[in-house]
Amino acid sequence: MIEYLKDIQFDNEWAWYLMLIPILMSIWFWFIQKKSFRPYTVSTLSGIKANNNTKKLLLKKYLPLLPILASIFIIACIARPRGSTEGISIVLSLDISGSMGAEDLFPNRLVAALSVAEKFILSRPKDRIGLVVFKAEAFTQCPITTDHDALLEQLSKLQLNVLSDGTAIGLGLGTAVARLKESKSKSKVIILLTDGVNNAGFLDPSVAADLASDESIRVYTIAVGRKDYTMQNYDPLTGQTYTVKSEFDEELLKNIAKKTNGKYYNASDNFKMEEIFKDIDLMEKNIILDDQFSKKNELFSPFALVAILLLLVYFILQYSYLKSIS
Repeated sequence: MIEYLKDIQFDNEWAWYLMLIPILMSIWFWFIQKKSFRPYTVSTLSGIKANNNTKKLLLKKYLPLLPILASIFIIACIARPRGSTEGISIVLSLDISGSMGAEDLFPNRLVAALSVAEKFILSRPKDRIGLVVFKAEAFTQCPITTDHDALLEQLSKLQLNVLSDGTAIGLGLGTAVARLKESKSKSKVIILLTDGVNNAGFLDPSVAADLASDESIRVYTIAVGRKDYTMQNYDPLTGQTYTVKSEFDEELLKNIAKKTNGKYYNASDNFKMEEIFKDIDLMEKNIILDDQFSKKNELFSPFALVAILLLLVYFILQYSYLKSIS
């Protein structure tokens, strides 16, 4: 019952002002009861027969509470209880290649992305969220789940020194599509975050985008970092450092987003990264509200049923069982 009430939203919140009615009815009831059932003092009980209708008198005394309670449930019906928006399925597909250690975002690209992703996950408690990571290979770090504590734990374990280096955008996207394909959610989303160009993997990103489109999966693509940023990379085999220029395939990411009815972003600093995830969060909530507004289940029936039963019991008691009591 508690879970049922927790998932209810009331569209007509103004109706709660009508609660003044049962409050006034209760005051009236208290006043009438105080006046009608005033105690009397008698000198002796001799000659007074025992009253066999004690239970009936007590019932009659509190009978007006039934229409008061019924009015509360009627007001709940007027407030229009409806089923809340159901959660969606989301997969975060994150690039963990070596270049994600670049420090044009603080303290680096990966840590900045993980920090914002954590806040995003916490802001969507009803959603089923999974995590895919990729470099030259792609790996499901956490399957789609509502256990966000487990997801956040996996998120905190991400490092740059796992898997062979490279950027397999196609595999990262394709693996995320495969995870969502198993989901029964009506709305499916991938947030693809990368700072490089596709240079590894056997799956072409355009083909992966077609697969997402076929499954009606929206893909939000995020290019991380400044395109003109120069960074130092370390080669563990030779022990030498070398200078590389940050680059990402903006055209590819835009095409993936366009093909899947998503949106392309460039997170060039920490502030923009925060704003991007807020924008995605807001857009998804609006899309779901628009899509499901007409499909929401009306939940007034239980409230109406209780109100009817209370009034029915009231009239039966008032005009049959308690009719003989003046």
